[in-house]
Amino acid sequence: MKKIVVATPHDAAGGFAIAGVVHREAAAPHWPGLIDEAAADRAVGVIAIDERLIDRPLQEHLREVERTCSGVIVVLPTPGAPARPEDDYARRLVRRAIGYQVKVQL
Repeated sequence: MKKIVVATPHDAAGGFAIAGVVHREAAAPHWPGLIDEAAADRAVGVIAIDERLIDRPLQEHLREVERTCSGVIVVLPTPGAPARPEDDYARRLVRRAIGYQVKVQL
């Protein structure tokens, strides 16, 4: 069975620990190293990262890691509304899947 590794800020650690998920927490400069370590571990099938941790450099690093990682990298949406509507997780996911920015109106 593959492991799930979740990277979140300190405030979410307890909930994931209860679920039996491997939780990682670190300061911003150390995130790329933690992601690389999890991606290199063949026992890890899913790497989930809280979107509050993702800044522009880490976002670019994740794109590189996704190309070589045997598992799946998932971004966990922040609870509540996004800070900016263009940062909506669903929009980013669709853009990543099809390669285009799509305007969705409900």
